[in-house]
Amino acid sequence: MGSDAVVMYLVLHIAPPTITAETCYVFEIAFLSLHSFRASLTTR
Repeated sequence: MGSDAVVMYLVLHIAPPTITAETCYVFEIAFLSLHSFRASLTTR
C-alpha cells in the first residue's frame, strides 16, 4: 500500500494540470480494482 500511495502521488503531481475528471475517475477505479485484486491474492 505504501508504494502504491507513492506512485499515486507522483502520477497526480507529475500529470499536467489539464487532467480531466474522467481521467481521475478511471485512474481511481483502476487503483481500487488493483488494490482489491492484491488483497484477494494475499488472503489466499
